Amino acid sequence: MPVVTITTEVSFDVAVIQDDVIKSEFNRRADVKKWAHDYWQSQQPPEKTIEDFDDEELLDELENRDIDLPQMETIHRVYRLLASRDIEAAMDELHREFGLAPPSHECAIADLLSGTSRSPAHV
Repeated sequence: MPVVTITTEVSFDVAVIQDDVIKSEFNRRADVKKWAHDYWQSQQPPEKTIEDFDDEELLDELENRDIDLPQMETIHRVYRLLASRDIEAAMDELHREFGLAPPSHECAIADLLSGTSRSPAHV
């Protein structure tokens, strides 16, 4: 008996397919999973570090973001506080300099979202 193979183009609206059906089919087919992952990775821009930029590019970006030098000094102070693991002081500095929400408010939100409770030292 001869075997005939027919190939045709098919299109369908993914929006009408239930999510659990798509998920189970996606997980069932390892080759599709690998293809989707590889395709997604190929669409990502290459990662860059600060060393990939010259001084002019960095200064232009600071200007585009409207960050002036006094703000950069604050950012450096906050960065040093974070490096020394003084999170509370870093949050206080950001609150004071940039008018962000009070640290106690942000900590309370973080506690609610994470389901944890921190000591009342800063709340």
